[in-house]
Amino acid sequence: MFIQDCLMVSFEDRRFIEEDDRQIINELGFKFRGRNSWPLFRSYKPGYFPWFLSRDEALYMASALQQAKEVCLRLKENKKLLSPPKKNLYLIRLPETRDGMIVWKDEWREPAPLKKVKYSDEPVDEVRIQRIRNTAKPTSMIWEIDFFYTPTPIAEGERPYFPYAIMLIDRDSGFILDMHLAREAGYKKEFLEKFLSCIEKMSILPLEILVRKEEVVNLIEPYTSRLNIKLSVVKRLENIDNARREMVKHLKRP
Repeated sequence: MFIQDCLMVSFEDRRFIEEDDRQIINELGFKFRGRNSWPLFRSYKPGYFPWFLSRDEALYMASALQQAKEVCLRLKENKKLLSPPKKNLYLIRLPETRDGMIVWKDEWREPAPLKKVKYSDEPVDEVRIQRIRNTAKPTSMIWEIDFFYTPTPIAEGERPYFPYAIMLIDRDSGFILDMHLAREAGYKKEFLEKFLSCIEKMSILPLEILVRKEEVVNLIEPYTSRLNIKLSVVKRLENIDNARREMVKHLKRP
């Protein structure tokens, strides 16, 4: 849910329909009964709570559903409709204007390659690196660091969002060295600052840092390499996983 980027329609029980949904249904004069009979439309964006559709999203969803219906009806008549002419091609429907009218046509396309995420455009602060070298003492400590969405949304602005968190834990003691919450849109600068300030406040350099996400590596590696801190990618971060479970339990308490 935290990273989905889509518009979704599902058919749910009445108890999942909110007052705003019921108001629209009543205004349109529709009636639904029975289990999994109530249509639920939601907008999903990375880092945000599932929300009601905007006007533009509703128009887009209406077109998508109309074209999905069209393709399904044609598929009943032609079972090979979705069989691609060659591998990695997918049937899509494209609108075009003819004589002032919008008409839809079939087209086979290959998905665009995933865009490579740029983690930081800012140059490494070499002066700060040198200052840390002069003041922080090397140790045998091993840290765990991870980024993750917290499970409880914050209702600020028009749409609630899930804060993005950085957590730093000492592997041997399980002690949480630091934690910081940020909006997903601007977390990189804040998380890098939290990582460096943790080293500066403690005046120590860990021997090794354990991470499991590429985004963590890309953000802190320019600094760990200059500070001679070993950076290791692992499958599990036991202490961080335990801390997250306890955090979820705490948030669920009445």
